[in-house]
Amino acid sequence: MEKSARGALLRRNVTQDEVGNATAYLLSDWASGVTGEVHYVDAGFNIGGGDPGIEPAASGSTSPSS
Repeated sequence: MEKSARGALLRRNVTQDEVGNATAYLLSDWASGVTGEVHYVDAGFNIGGGDPGIEPAASGSTSPSS
């Protein structure tokens, strides 16, 4: 869950309410004109490039972070 949050543009995970809200929208008349669309409810993970990993080591350090 932490890796997912770090890789998302909003730097957090989505909530069940957010997924439910998106589902309610897609099932409502408001989405009547939506066809063949992919709706990501992922706080921007799909365009965020994934987990950036651990912060880089301090300057002068020669050993990689684990």
